Amino acid sequence: EGAAMDESCATVAPYYKMVQSWNGGFKAAVILNQWLPGARIFIKYATFRPHFLSAWGAAGQDVEGGIRFELAANPAVGDNANGFAFTARGDSDFAAQPSLRCVVNREAAATVKVPV
Repeated sequence: EGAAMDESCATVAPYYKMVQSWNGGFKAAVILNQWLPGARIFIKYATFRPHFLSAWGAAGQDVEGGIRFELAANPAVGDNANGFAFTARGDSDFAAQPSLRCVVNREAAATVKVPV
């Protein structure tokens, strides 16, 4: 489990986890250290292109080479607090270790408190 993370993700520090798999599909979750509205998380899979089905806590869509998610104005509550989950069609064996890239709104990132 886990994913290769681009340095662009340092502010939100996502952690990718496979939650469930079945023949022809999977469910994964992304837990965030910091929720920044409007931040985009790109999940790319090296050897296959999944087909996005549904998401909780973020809006998702298929893009070239993977799936893009945009964080909502407010974080989810309950099981998806500080993160989001999604389902996709595709081979779960190849979905276990994707790479992540993030695009974070600079104004929102400037409000993040860094521990000293």
